[in-house]
Amino acid sequence: MPHVDMHVHTLYSRGDGLASPEEVIHAAERRGLCGVAITDHDTMDGYRAACAIPTSLALIPGCEVSSADGHILSYFVSSPVPPGLSAEETIHAIHAQGGLAVASHPLDRRRHGVGERAFSLPFDAIEVRNGHNVSTNAETERRARLAGIPCIGGTDAHLAREVGSVTTVFPTCGGFADHIRAGRTDVHGAPVSRLTLVEKALRTHLLRQSWRA
Repeated sequence: MPHVDMHVHTLYSRGDGLASPEEVIHAAERRGLCGVAITDHDTMDGYRAACAIPTSLALIPGCEVSSADGHILSYFVSSPVPPGLSAEETIHAIHAQGGLAVASHPLDRRRHGVGERAFSLPFDAIEVRNGHNVSTNAETERRARLAGIPCIGGTDAHLAREVGSVTTVFPTCGGFADHIRAGRTDVHGAPVSRLTLVEKALRTHLLRQSWRA
């Protein structure tokens, strides 16, 4: 069945992503994915750059919004929602564009999840499996499924080789928004290794230091 990595960062996530859009696309192709969502922090420039690269992959427009209450993934939007709004305001702004609002790694508060709001606000889905989350995925998935909330998964990739480690499984390679809304999805894969997480942390630290120099 078609697999899509629904949470991928590029170097356009300034100071965070470490892969170019071209590297992300090539990694997804090597993995045999159906598609990939470019979800840089508070910008869609990475997605727009990816759209200029020849590929048979389905490219899903996205952005990870830094709301005042935590990170929220927006999909199928035409422009990024401004950061700093409340979670409620962010969801409303995403819906106003006809997009989907998804709580990213919600129970991981160290990485700015929205916490309990994931289960009470009108999110279209919850990211229940995140490739950089080694502690709260299982509890998030248990609670989302118990509440009947649609589930997605994504690697949260910052390095190209991470792409496809965690995916959302769809019935078809298309109609993604409808499948998510209807809960016709499953999740696949496991978090990336701790060694990879350490490498990512060191490389982003060095990148940020170089900018400050």
